[in-house]
Amino acid sequence: METNAKILLCDENPDERKRIADFLFKSGFSHIDEASDGEAAVNKLIGGLYDIAIVDLWLSVIDGIGIIRSIEKSAVKNKPSFILMSPINKQSILVEASEAGADICLLKPFDCSSLVAHIDSLLRLRSRNEIA
Repeated sequence: METNAKILLCDENPDERKRIADFLFKSGFSHIDEASDGEAAVNKLIGGLYDIAIVDLWLSVIDGIGIIRSIEKSAVKNKPSFILMSPINKQSILVEASEAGADICLLKPFDCSSLVAHIDSLLRLRSRNEIA
């Protein structure tokens, strides 16, 4: 399934970024940008129109929750849906992420097919909201 969705993937681990980006590409997502730290992610999100932002919780400069808060408070018109990846299953962090604006929190490690299912679900919701 080919999709025109524009995705930003932010993880400091280059091997993890490659693993996820390769799977997304094989799943039909051809517009995938990458960032290796939180500051680069915020700059890309402010400068581009992304449908989905997949961000790791633990990032240098600005963490994943900080990225979400920065974009939610910014003047970006078409804010992306956020998927936060976390290696820690701590309720308080997941609640904080949700309150900041994360649409989905995924615990690492995760199967990339579940990530694609979440992306598809978020894209369907976004298209319904655009029609309404």
